[in-house]
Parts: sequence; structure tokens; C-alpha cells
Amino acid sequence: MSDDDTRPFRRSFGGGAFFERAAGGDPVVATTVAAVLELVGSSLEALTPEEFSGLLPEVERRLRLVAHPDHADQQIARLRSVLLTWGE
Repeated sequence: MSDDDTRPFRRSFGGGAFFERAAGGDPVVATTVAAVLELVGSSLEALTPEEFSGLLPEVERRLRLVAHPDHADQQIARLRSVLLTWGE
């Protein structure tokens, strides 16, 4: 097994303001959002609320696979709230 096969959570992702607020300091959320962005060829720095709204279903699906159900529900609700209140 090489070092690329397993990766610990990164402590800092260095994304833009929207990503930092969306991730909320939660490494599971940050890693999940980063993985989805990588999948579609986008970047953490360029993430906009409009782009995130289209990616939210995939982020939600992945969070439900890797997080405890209660934690996933809480984080998904928080992500939706961030998305809806971003411009305020």
C-alpha cells in the first residue's frame, strides 16, 4: 500500500470564504465537499453558492455514507442554512 492509498483529514483546506463557512471547521464536511469539487473539476477557492447548490445533493449523499446519521443530518441542515443565508 502506498501513501496515496490512505490520506488523513487535512487540517486546512485553504478554500474561499464560502467554502470555509460551508465546511464550518468539520473535517468530514470539508473532505466531502473537496472530493465532490474535485470530481467536477472545480476548486475550493472558486466555489460559489450557485455552484454549491447544484452539488449539494451529491455532498449530502456522500455525507450520509461516511458520517453517523445524526451528524450527517445536523451538517446537512447547517449546509442548507449557509447556502440560504449567504447573501444576508
